[in-house]
Amino acid sequence: MEKKYATFLLFTFLLFVCNIINSQSGIYESYVIVDANGAINTYYDLNPHTQTSNPDFDGSNLGTFLPANTLVLNGGQNKTYKCGTDNIINGWLNYRIYLTTDTAPVFSSTSILFNTDNGASTICTPGINQIWVSSGANIDVLNGLSSGDYYLEVFTHADFTYSTGSGVHYVNNGSANYKATFRVDNPPIANCQDITVQLDATGNASIVATDIDNGSSDDFDTPTLSIDISSFNCSNIGTPVTVTLTVEDSLGQTDTCTAIVTVEDKTIPVLAAEPANVTVECITDIPVMTNLSWTDNCDGTGTVSGFGVSDGNTCPEIITRTWNYTDSNGNAAANQVQTITVEDNIAP
Repeated sequence: MEKKYATFLLFTFLLFVCNIINSQSGIYESYVIVDANGAINTYYDLNPHTQTSNPDFDGSNLGTFLPANTLVLNGGQNKTYKCGTDNIINGWLNYRIYLTTDTAPVFSSTSILFNTDNGASTICTPGINQIWVSSGANIDVLNGLSSGDYYLEVFTHADFTYSTGSGVHYVNNGSANYKATFRVDNPPIANCQDITVQLDATGNASIVATDIDNGSSDDFDTPTLSIDISSFNCSNIGTPVTVTLTVEDSLGQTDTCTAIVTVEDKTIPVLAAEPANVTVECITDIPVMTNLSWTDNCDGTGTVSGFGVSDGNTCPEIITRTWNYTDSNGNAAANQVQTITVEDNIAP
């Protein structure tokens, strides 16, 4: 029983001594320094128990960053105190950057350098406060990052010595880490496909942006699609048209691609009416054509042909003549049939 009691007393004494040692120096304020888009360095408070006019880093949203933007981790600041012969020998800002959906990587570190003594400490006598600060680390947080939502996670620490050893101070006397979020939003990606369009009966055709889109995409949004040319007519036949597709996200970032639109005319001409059947005498010249007319969506130029034409040397006879119209784009109308009856009603 006495042995257990002695062990308890020893443990209590050592705990008391450790508490005295640990109270001989420490970090009473800590900040991370961030520069977003070229703004003046912003000091974010890392110590949840110290209320200052600075914004809290933990849980903050640093914003959305486009390719032309910048997010720079410029360093940190520790405000420390030391008592008696104890000493703070350095300072460090530890950081890591990773997607919110990924496993956190190991921390990297940048030094926080001694700046100045800052008066007598109110925590211990004799004691002195110090400021350690480095604000020019120029760490490019966005370097090499693809689109996504990220954590910037940080903490500071300082190594210290005392009469019989050394140790490490963390903010809040523990290895507490602090996270802020930010987003990297890259431009959309435009992807086009070539298409062929057919003119309608009026000689016109039109398209919309989705007709030449071939899976354009964006990292966060459903992008808006637009095109520079949407209407076509007979003048575009034979000359492919280059159409530009513009893809835009909600932040106004754009990407473009081009597609070739080939315009075709597949509309068959329309013959107005069957050519009239006629009856002629043997001595009359057999007509080559009679009253053949048509309409076409693009032009009135084409080829009229007739076949089944007699040489006129037989009388009487019945001639069946077939007429056809083919427009300038090679579209042929349905055949039209004309009957020519040749009679011999005149006495010699």
